[in-house]
Amino acid sequence: MKFRKFGKTVLTAALASAIAFSLSSCVTSFTSGYIYVTGTVTATPTGNGIISGFKIDNNTGKLTTMHGLPVSSGGANPVRAVLLAGGRFVYVLNQGTPTNGKFPCNANNPCLNSNVTEFVVGGNGVLTAQGTFYTQGSNPIRMVSDTSGNYLYILDHDAPSGQYCGTIVTGATECGDITVFKVDGTTGRLSLVSNAQLTASSGSSVTYFPLPADPIDLVLTRAAAHASPVANATSLTVARAIADTRHWWVQVGEFRSRDAARQQIEAVSHRFARLFDNAEGSVDGSGKAYRAVFNGLSEQAAREACSTVKDHGVPCITGGRA
Repeated sequence: MKFRKFGKTVLTAALASAIAFSLSSCVTSFTSGYIYVTGTVTATPTGNGIISGFKIDNNTGKLTTMHGLPVSSGGANPVRAVLLAGGRFVYVLNQGTPTNGKFPCNANNPCLNSNVTEFVVGGNGVLTAQGTFYTQGSNPIRMVSDTSGNYLYILDHDAPSGQYCGTIVTGATECGDITVFKVDGTTGRLSLVSNAQLTASSGSSVTYFPLPADPIDLVLTRAAAHASPVANATSLTVARAIADTRHWWVQVGEFRSRDAARQQIEAVSHRFARLFDNAEGSVDGSGKAYRAVFNGLSEQAAREACSTVKDHGVPCITGGRA
């Protein structure tokens, strides 16, 4: 079986991270897990992405194709997948299809039919779709969960309107937003968390959290995982924190306008998500020279990323200090 254009891998195996889970077989000394891979290759006319999967023999590392997979991801261009703590539910963020057929999606070229699809993990590892949910803004690009598995946080590139953008940046008329969902521990269904700090003209709370325009990424700190959902949402950073040992950068092009450089960052982030998940995208320069740069990488990660994108026709240089 050949896989290509795959986006995200969700690894579910024993003794992995907090999002991992394991299933014991009849022989107690043998434990198996599952690995799920989202991708865009599909034979269906709907254009939906797919989720493929393998059973993992944790004694040998051997992968075995699972019956019942692949299945539809529930939408086009799945860009993120999250397995909640406990291993019962998987959520896939389907970015949708750009209006003009070309990424990146933005306010002038919105992605259509974006959604979050919930799947339940069966006893044999097969995924069954349970429901579809929608963020409050448009052009969703990132999704994370807290360590307890009680909340999902989704970063929308564009807020549903500019009405509350001025509460984040004075005078702003455009902004992004974070949509927060509470997870039902029994069914996995999602319900919106209101932003009690903002009140609509109707008197009800706004159902999203605005943030400065052109967000690229978000990370949920471990300490914030035990705070209230509102505190979590308002403390999320729209860029990856740079670890002390990550002093390398990758430049993926130089452009005549800041907007063109920003679009390159978004396009490369989407196309090579695995390589730049832990990097901070930024635009450097002024006048007629603007550089699209990813900061906060280790030397090994920077060199690997640069080599890979070059192989796919993207100009790249890298540098930094060990």
